[in-house]
Amino acid sequence: MKTKTSFSFHPLVLLLLSVGSVWAQRGPQDSWYLDREIDLPIMPGMNSLRGIHITANGDIYVCDVGDDNDRISVWRADGSFKTAFSSYGGNDENIRDPHGIAVGQNVIVVTDSYNHRIKIFDLDGKFIRKWGNHGNGDGQMKQPKDVFIDSNGLTGPELYVCDKENHRIQVFDLNGTFIRKFGTHGDGDGQLDNPEGIEIGPDGLIYVSSTNDRRVLIFQKDGTYIRRFGTTRKPYHLSFIGSRIAVTTDYHSVRIFETNGTMVSMIGNESAG
Repeated sequence: MKTKTSFSFHPLVLLLLSVGSVWAQRGPQDSWYLDREIDLPIMPGMNSLRGIHITANGDIYVCDVGDDNDRISVWRADGSFKTAFSSYGGNDENIRDPHGIAVGQNVIVVTDSYNHRIKIFDLDGKFIRKWGNHGNGDGQMKQPKDVFIDSNGLTGPELYVCDKENHRIQVFDLNGTFIRKFGTHGDGDGQLDNPEGIEIGPDGLIYVSSTNDRRVLIFQKDGTYIRRFGTTRKPYHLSFIGSRIAVTTDYHSVRIFETNGTMVSMIGNESAG
């Protein structure tokens, strides 16, 4: 299983649920769930959803963006509102256009995308620290998107950041110290084009969505390139379901793959839009 005890899902998954039902379409090789519709409570009071993290106790942390009301909201598993913190702005306690969130090691990590930096909060939502600024040097960022806490990193707990417009992954400790980076711009082996999702698999490898060229690339933790597979549609967030990887894509779909790239099922009907 993965090295963290909680689970991370893309906003599309929650959106499919929050509209009232989700329709699961089973592929010919798929036998791990039943086709069904699930009625779930609607979560009111949110604008445009981005990153979502679901903790082991069922709390749902949501990056909420829109109407100058950027914040992190927290919801219980039954859909009831629990709390919220941060707000739109450029000060230490503020965020603008948050896209990625990870909860672990007794902290909450948020990508402050518009401000090109990472923010760390305690579990009560109080600001602890920040790092990063606009640029392409080590520790600098351009529109950071997804984040992932690896509790069993090569140097201790490590934070992986999708540095989208620099087309790379940066790795830090939770104090913000730069450790390493991997990936360059392109469509070759080990190259990335606007990475927006990252996840560590049960095999201990790093899976990254290279959105613009419709691929998922797999690396060792030290950044050594292993393999890749195509996703047909643009991939965004990644999440493991057992040994399989769920990939949210454009055209309103979630595709389920084996780690070798074989697609086994799809959620959604891929209507254009």
